[in-house]
Amino acid sequence: MTLVALLIVLAAAIGLLTLSRWKDAQLSTERANSGLRHPAVGEPLPELHLEPLVGTETTVELADVKGQVVLINYWGTWCPPCRVEFPHIVELSERFGDREDFRFLSVSCIARLGGDTSRLQSDTAAYLEHQNVDFPVYSDIQGISRWALLQAGRSDSFAFPTTVVLDRQGVIQGVWVGYASGYEQGMGNLVDRLLDASAEPAASESAGAK
Repeated sequence: MTLVALLIVLAAAIGLLTLSRWKDAQLSTERANSGLRHPAVGEPLPELHLEPLVGTETTVELADVKGQVVLINYWGTWCPPCRVEFPHIVELSERFGDREDFRFLSVSCIARLGGDTSRLQSDTAAYLEHQNVDFPVYSDIQGISRWALLQAGRSDSFAFPTTVVLDRQGVIQGVWVGYASGYEQGMGNLVDRLLDASAEPAASESAGAK
């Protein structure tokens, strides 16, 4: 093979590699942003009612989180994609956890509505201990909060995991159903953007008061 031919082959290989990486980056971005296209986005969450399960004794209602950017993660210890996603959700909770205008709600669920609450509690507590995680976890035994999300999205089926991001007014801004690599990037970017948008009016009011 002549030098010219070798250079042509090398250039073609580099071009294919670059194209492949560009397509991978595009796919990753599309996955990250998929939650922004859910049919519930832009709708107010009709209801939120979460019961304490592990590490808390407090019930959470929609009124309790108004004024905060909220990330709600519905998952189950029995759910393989939930277990894959879990470390990424933990990272997000730690990334924003120090902010008073952010609320993370972890909701451990049984595969079907109803069921044994004590078993759910013990399984969840054991899983958290195994993962060395100590944040509070809630339950939605009767499915009130999940049903409210389905109403907002005009859907009749719920899948695990499902992660929801609400703005300060309780409006749904993102819903990621299932898990694929890159989803956590989209969730984090959205929370960042909502927190930044929330901070701007407060900064303007503070400047005007001086």
